[in-house]
Amino acid sequence: MLVGENRDYDSLECYLLKAWQPTAYERWWSDKQKIDTKAKSDRRIQEARSWEETSKVRLLDSHIVGSGRNQFNLVLGTGGNIGKRDLSKAFQDALALLKDRTSAKVLSWLRTTLFGTSEMPLPNLNSAGTWFVYANKTFNSGQSWYREGQISPWAFLFPTL
Repeated sequence: MLVGENRDYDSLECYLLKAWQPTAYERWWSDKQKIDTKAKSDRRIQEARSWEETSKVRLLDSHIVGSGRNQFNLVLGTGGNIGKRDLSKAFQDALALLKDRTSAKVLSWLRTTLFGTSEMPLPNLNSAGTWFVYANKTFNSGQSWYREGQISPWAFLFPTL
């Protein structure tokens, strides 16, 4: 949803291609989480939380809440499930795919994300599946409709706003 005066598709595309920079996805708390897991505590996460800037704490809080022992967001599954995919690597991979924002394929992927058009095939972004159900394979489920890793890099980066 676009909010503001004089917003149109062309100005949106121009901004995203020329000026927009995504907020970095970094799992900066990983070491502290591992220490807490072994100790069955939330002490290290709470301590780290108190020293970080708000944007980093907001990302942490979307994954883990400390309440005597770290509790993982049910949307993301357990720490083990989310830990199977390296979302910070997926972030870097998506960013690398968009390095040349003047290319026709980057523009095509943007239009696929924004408008649902499909001018060029989507790239493989294998680590990104956790955020997109249609890019995940659920083993031993009998499903056959997934497209593992085929996601627009833009779609992966937009949630980091």
